[in-house]
Formats: sequence, C-alpha cells, structure tokens
Amino acid sequence: VTGDIRFIDVPEPVLALVRTPAAGEPGATVLAPFNLSGESVTVSLGATRPSRALEGHGFDGARQGLREGTQLRLPAYGAYFGDISA
Repeated sequence: VTGDIRFIDVPEPVLALVRTPAAGEPGATVLAPFNLSGESVTVSLGATRPSRALEGHGFDGARQGLREGTQLRLPAYGAYFGDISA
C-alpha cells in the first residue's frame, strides 16, 4: 500500500516496474515486468539489479517469465516477479 514505484524503460508491449516498500516497512523490492501482448518477447533490463525469482504470485508455469542476466523472456501475457532487495 505504501512505497515507491519506478517504471523501467523497456519497449512495448512490455510494462516493467520496480516496487520498493516505504522506509521501515517490511517486504522485498520487487521487479515486475508484464508482457501485454499475445506473442512471447525478450527484452533487455539494462542496468536493473539482479533478481531472484519469486513464487506464489498466481501466474502458472506457462505465464512465468525467465530472467537470464540482463535478458528477460516473457511468454504471451506473461509476467516475472523478482526480488531485487539483496
């Protein structure tokens, strides 16, 4: 409910953001990119810090993205949620 959202500059059809909890609030800083198209895409996340994939977000295996270094592969209408708190 509280905290900051920073959008990451990636090409359409991907919408990517980093969600940071408010100071003193518990929780991880989360990278959350979403593919808004019906085709799979690969995008570069540039200088975005490394992340550890999170579980329990509600996207089934067919809709989960995969991050390898700075590259992110997202299936059609897929998403990736990663903890970049470390």
